[in-house]
Amino acid sequence: RSKSEPYSWYLRVKLELAPPGEKCERVDKGALFHLYDSLGMRDSLTRYNASNSTHVAFWTIRPTRTGQVLASTALLHIHRARYAGFVLVRGNHTLSSLTDLPAVCDAEAYSRPACTAIEKAREVVLASAQRHGLLLCRDDPSVPFYARRAEHGDGHGGVYDRQGRLACSDFHFRASEPLTVFSFSRPNWAAQLDTFPQHTLLFFHYVPERLRPCYDGELEVEDAGDSIADPKGQSATVPYDVDHM
Repeated sequence: RSKSEPYSWYLRVKLELAPPGEKCERVDKGALFHLYDSLGMRDSLTRYNASNSTHVAFWTIRPTRTGQVLASTALLHIHRARYAGFVLVRGNHTLSSLTDLPAVCDAEAYSRPACTAIEKAREVVLASAQRHGLLLCRDDPSVPFYARRAEHGDGHGGVYDRQGRLACSDFHFRASEPLTVFSFSRPNWAAQLDTFPQHTLLFFHYVPERLRPCYDGELEVEDAGDSIADPKGQSATVPYDVDHM
């Protein structure tokens, strides 16, 4: 970068006005956070360690308020260098309780299709959530979520995150109702990094059951509730390791 021009950054803002006479409805902003592991407790951006393994992480969140999500506003913030899918379901679940998948792909489970690729494990979780009527949000793997640019020595080459696509329903949630996140991870690049700081944050707007004063704040942060911790205590994820396949 020492011999190239400085970067120029742009912010584009779009404002849409309602048609004359249309009644507008007050909405709030919500966020479903990930859990904090030992890295997140000391990291200034509260990121957890996604490591460089291929795995499924899952945790349960309990919203602090009641409301109706506006699906078109849902936005997933996650670093794509460690990403292979996202599924949000209603209820308090583990990998084993929602599906019949083993917690670890050990020698006994090698022959199972879901142990051959992280994509297979995601398909099993997604199918089970749909079958039981629990699915709230899911990624769309057909839409690219990163882009590669050739290196020419000008600092503009490399790999860039892209938003991809997230499909959510206009679901209703209640305060203290459990919601479970299944976050699928694999090293798409920078695989040499054993420690990889990661965010998994779902942002959205929702219609609250009860309106709050505007001075309460625009951003509503939902509390992380029940956690499923790594047995070693080094991560807030439960690994579904398929590296050996």
